[in-house]
Amino acid sequence: MISLNEKSSNPKKIRVLFFITSLAGGGAEKVVSLLLSALNPKVYDLHLLVNRYEGPYVDLIPSHVTITELKSERLRSSLKHIVKELKEIQPDVVISHLWEINVLTILAKKIGKLKFKTILCEHSTINRKRFFGANTIRKWAYSKSNIIVGVSEGLGIEIEQILKVAKKKIRVIYNPVIGNDFAARVKAPCTHPWFQEEIPVLIGLGRLVPEKRFDLFVEAIKELNNSMIPVRGIILGEGPLRKELENQRDLLNLNGTIDLLGFVENPLPYLNLGSVFIQTSDYEGLPTALIEAVACGIKIVATNTHTGTEEVLGNGLYGRIVSRGDLRGIVEQTKEILLENEWKKNKCLLIENSPFSLIKATNQYSQLIAEVMKADSA
Repeated sequence: MISLNEKSSNPKKIRVLFFITSLAGGGAEKVVSLLLSALNPKVYDLHLLVNRYEGPYVDLIPSHVTITELKSERLRSSLKHIVKELKEIQPDVVISHLWEINVLTILAKKIGKLKFKTILCEHSTINRKRFFGANTIRKWAYSKSNIIVGVSEGLGIEIEQILKVAKKKIRVIYNPVIGNDFAARVKAPCTHPWFQEEIPVLIGLGRLVPEKRFDLFVEAIKELNNSMIPVRGIILGEGPLRKELENQRDLLNLNGTIDLLGFVENPLPYLNLGSVFIQTSDYEGLPTALIEAVACGIKIVATNTHTGTEEVLGNGLYGRIVSRGDLRGIVEQTKEILLENEWKKNKCLLIENSPFSLIKATNQYSQLIAEVMKADSA
């Protein structure tokens, strides 16, 4: 165990521990960072338990949060270590994120005979194929928790229907994406030279992992240019598929047409200046990038991921929806937007009374903490 700052021990505060693998550049990691920055330190004694205290969201963690870093080679095999840390920290409430961490939280509680209350947060569709027995393990673990949070209505339904969690235990809380500084961040400078030219720029945003299907984004750029519709593409995000995507780009002779910029701390100016945002994901729980795109007013073509996407897009009100994996649909819908010059229309920020605001999510989690503190132990 490595504790990165002094543990506080104010008995008047509710000790709340957030548990996640790291602060890598994903949606769940961003949610944890934002909530820790927004929850009132006068009310809560805030802790963060991570395997690796690393990633682009480290800078968002305020100094009053106590950090405990496990530094395990394999988190799945470090259950004793997790139990030891939880016994030392003695949280009142543990809020865990991502399904494997959720299972480890319940296992640690049972093995260590610990008394903390649990809020398990599910960020990805249950329908997604995983290893054999994954849902059986989740069913057991989730049945032992005080509350299960799904980050979209569709995900809440899956938790009830597939994992057989009692409806009274399920809450839907949208991820906090729209903060008080959102409008200012949109207007931040962006010096990418492509925005100074007349050629439309398509934007992709997310971690470079298989489920995001950025290979379709690259193929769509190629198809559009082959159709005599000149476009360029910018992909914002980092991940294990970078080399594979670079090879695909180069093989298709798109080296000067697609730019993989890596993780960008503030992607909003790109969404503000871009022509069309394209989501190509196979799976999403609640797509953060799509929420940001809607709020920025950019034209959108998105694959239907069954949970989250239709909710964010208002069933097509805020963007065009195509079937998952449908390259032809992505190309045709993008082509229509470009040929009709829709992408040249003035954009407006759609953030007034947003259901995805940080204030709303913080209030909802505060209410959940109060609720589980009053409940009998699970």
